[in-house]
Amino acid sequence: MITHVSRAIGARFVPVLVAALTLAACTTATSDSSATMAPMARSSTESLDDWSRNCSVLEHPPEQLGGHLVGDNPPPQDYSSTPATSGWHARTVPEAGVEHDGLTDPQITSALEAGIVVVATSPGVDTTHLATLLDQFPDRLLGTTYTEPMPSPVALLTWGTVARCDTVVATDVTTFLLTERIDPHGH
Repeated sequence: MITHVSRAIGARFVPVLVAALTLAACTTATSDSSATMAPMARSSTESLDDWSRNCSVLEHPPEQLGGHLVGDNPPPQDYSSTPATSGWHARTVPEAGVEHDGLTDPQITSALEAGIVVVATSPGVDTTHLATLLDQFPDRLLGTTYTEPMPSPVALLTWGTVARCDTVVATDVTTFLLTERIDPHGH
């Protein structure tokens, strides 16, 4: 019983410790030499400049409902964002913890529905830092080259939310994953 409880506490403590360490790395000194932490919750009108000069404001495109698509059929309506953050999705979920080449919007929304955060990059973007993050979050993160034109070189995606970034920065991806990820299973 005690071993089971300590494992459960340990399993919940590790993500909290990672979040605390990430936020500690993102602190900035103020003019009176006191440290302040970047806020955890941000609205769609707030800039991510507090913790990143690399990313723009969080966007919350209109959430779309949609079911599973049959085969390779296109969705019956356009997505509300590029890349998609909600709506019609593929029947199978792409594997987390790896970098995929050219996932489609239905595949991306399938991953988002499963609680996986997607890092979508334009072709040619340096994804060197992504490999370590995929190893660190093997069940919660995947990367993909997005072959359609995007408003930014990098998009961090979770269900209903997108952060547009210039490059892949490990602290930005980690902070986005820990603060914006929606887990359908409550983990």
